[in-house]
Amino acid sequence: MHVLEPILKYAVAAGIEAAWATRVLDLIQAGADYDVIVIGAGLAGLETAALLAQQGARVLVLERRPVIGGRAMVVRDAGFTLNYGLHYMMHGYANPHYRILEAG
Repeated sequence: MHVLEPILKYAVAAGIEAAWATRVLDLIQAGADYDVIVIGAGLAGLETAALLAQQGARVLVLERRPVIGGRAMVVRDAGFTLNYGLHYMMHGYANPHYRILEAG
């Protein structure tokens, strides 16, 4: 049994999709080796992964949705366009979030 197997089983019981856990175990059994697995490709997850990778960690990022960005997205509903998370990316190069993601 791989060291991550009980952790992934717990994650499934806590609500993480079983397909994620199965895919991670498949990758590990196929020889993939990660120092860190980041769950969620929102801004915090992507920044965490970028910072860890900059330090030399082998990082796997898992996202359950078909797009990355978390709440930083545009939603169109009932004739309105709602832009969630834009405040994180304002101010271009001066924004530390931008610099972290750009360097990753």
